[in-house]
Amino acid sequence: MSDFPQPQIGSDDPVDLVAFDDALPIVFGFLMRRCGHRDLAEELTSATFVSAVANRPGHSWAAPWLITIARNKLIDHWRREARAETATERLQKSRPQTTTMFVEERLEVAAVLGRLSADHQMILALRHIDDMTVPQCAEHVGRSVQATESLLRRAQETFRTEWNHRRTEAE
Repeated sequence: MSDFPQPQIGSDDPVDLVAFDDALPIVFGFLMRRCGHRDLAEELTSATFVSAVANRPGHSWAAPWLITIARNKLIDHWRREARAETATERLQKSRPQTTTMFVEERLEVAAVLGRLSADHQMILALRHIDDMTVPQCAEHVGRSVQATESLLRRAQETFRTEWNHRRTEAE
C-alpha cells in the first residue's frame, strides 16, 4: 500500500509509524468493502489519517478510533454525493470490484443500493454492514433515535421493493 503518503514526522508531533503501518490495511479494507472503488477507498483512507494526525498527533492510534473516523469520512462522502448526483448517475458508478464467489449477488445488492438515496444507503450500511444499533446509527447521522428508526424502516422498505422489482424483471 505504498500509494499512501507517509505522515511527516516533526519534532513537535512525532507519529508512530508502526501504528500507521499496522492500521493502514485495516482502515483501507474497511473502506474498500463499503464503497467498492479503490480510488475512493484510497482517498478516504488518506483523509482518515490526515484527520487522525491533526486530531491526535504523537499518540498511538487504536483501530476502532480510526475506523470511526473512516466511517465518518464515508458518511460525509455519501452526503456530498447526495447533493451532487442523481440516483441514476450513482447507479452507473456503483459496481463493486470484488472476486468472491458471490459476485453476482453482491453486484445485484450494489445495484439495488445504488438506486436508493444517499441517506438510505448510509443508514442501511451503518445498520446492516457495520452492525450498529439504531441508537448508534442515530448518533452517527445526527438524528434522534425515532427519526433514525423511521429512516431505517423507509430504507429497508425501499430496498425490499427495489429488490423484488429487480427479481421480477429477471424472471
